[in-house]
Amino acid sequence: INNVGNYLKEPLLSVSDEEWLEVFQTNLHAPFFLTRALLPHLKSVVNVGVAGLDAWRTDPHSTAYRMTKMTLWMLTRSMARELKEQGVCVNMVSPGQLEQSVNLPASLPMGRAGTFQEVSQAVHYFLKNDYITGQNLEVAGGLKL
Repeated sequence: INNVGNYLKEPLLSVSDEEWLEVFQTNLHAPFFLTRALLPHLKSVVNVGVAGLDAWRTDPHSTAYRMTKMTLWMLTRSMARELKEQGVCVNMVSPGQLEQSVNLPASLPMGRAGTFQEVSQAVHYFLKNDYITGQNLEVAGGLKL
């Protein structure tokens, strides 16, 4: 499970060179290199994304972060395609606002934030199913609909 997530909340043009490199290093490069290094021992990979990736919307306050998660989604699908014949499933779970999220909005579509348990149940679903690959499951309570 690749659950690293360096959240960078800053307008795109205000991001320093160091911050840019760091957010891509932790959110995209680390999952790639770890998965590749551990591949002989893996049956399933679950990457953690963020809700709303299918909408391709920009966020003026966290563009670099969203870019890393969108690229991680492409990496997930590419690895799923490449590793399917080896029997390795690669999927993504994308949470929305969770109980301890940064900047939790006053109102949410389902009246509450998601729980860590709900996210872990989604991860567990992918880990126990060896026929699903290349999928993204949002655990967001309708946040990005």
